[in-house]
Amino acid sequence: MLLDLRRAYLQVHVSKDLQRFQTVKYKDQLYVMTRMGFGLNVAPKIMLMIIGAVLFQDAEVKEWTDHYVDIIWVNESVALVDRLRRLLLHCGLVT
Repeated sequence: MLLDLRRAYLQVHVSKDLQRFQTVKYKDQLYVMTRMGFGLNVAPKIMLMIIGAVLFQDAEVKEWTDHYVDIIWVNESVALVDRLRRLLLHCGLVT
């Protein structure tokens, strides 16, 4: 079973200290992105690290899942899927 994070990149908040690196000037107006942009060259790697860290919090979930960027492959166990969804939600990630 596949579990996909809904708008995964937009769920990742950028620290106030780092927001200055995601500033865009358009028509003399300054815009600051407060969420991780999809087009960043490091975004997929950051997402991989975040999902890996979340899955690592639960040994059974880690054992029966695999992930790539914003997609998580899960053993067919429905109980495990619900457990994983709760874990992701606890970490602020919506599936």
